[in-house]
Amino acid sequence: MEEMKAEREQGHGWSRRILTGAVLVAWIGVPYLVLQRLEWRPVTVLDWDPVTRAVPFSVGAAWVYFSLYPFLGWAGLGCRKGDFTAFVLACALAALVGHLVFLLWPTEVPRPDVADPGLAYDWLRQVDRPRNALPSMHVALSVLGALALWRRHPGWLGSAAIVWAGAIVWSTLALRQHVAADVVAGGALAAVSWWLVGRARRRPPDRGQF
Repeated sequence: MEEMKAEREQGHGWSRRILTGAVLVAWIGVPYLVLQRLEWRPVTVLDWDPVTRAVPFSVGAAWVYFSLYPFLGWAGLGCRKGDFTAFVLACALAALVGHLVFLLWPTEVPRPDVADPGLAYDWLRQVDRPRNALPSMHVALSVLGALALWRRHPGWLGSAAIVWAGAIVWSTLALRQHVAADVVAGGALAAVSWWLVGRARRRPPDRGQF
């Protein structure tokens, strides 16, 4: 009986994580796509800086760029039970701040002309304009996923998560989807969001004075 109860609880836990993840995807993705097509303020063009130019352009990096989504799935399902809520809240907070920045200060990165884009890069050009560049949400979410996984697996598996997240960060520059400033801003947004959520969850509830 105890084993059956544990299995049921584990099943409910996975179901809750998947459902919460679906809600989080909508929270992040729907405003992002809307804001990409919203034309209500002048768009600031962020030119390629020396760091960005030092990263060779690669259409194949689009496959790594799209790997963010299975990476976040791994982070959500693979992190510790106690870290799952923090991970979701930090992602939601980072997305909220990012969307507000995109709304008030839309930015865009020049995209190079490519004669033979290949399947993945061609799809990227169709579904994800190089708009809303700063901060990079790809970088912010990758860093949050790596933090959550490292806390659960502080060994070789956590190191693999960091390498994967680093590859996604590289892809944002290699595709000229972002410039170095976007990457720095995205990393800072992730770190601050994780810290704020952790601090709020550690704070004891205010029971008032009676």
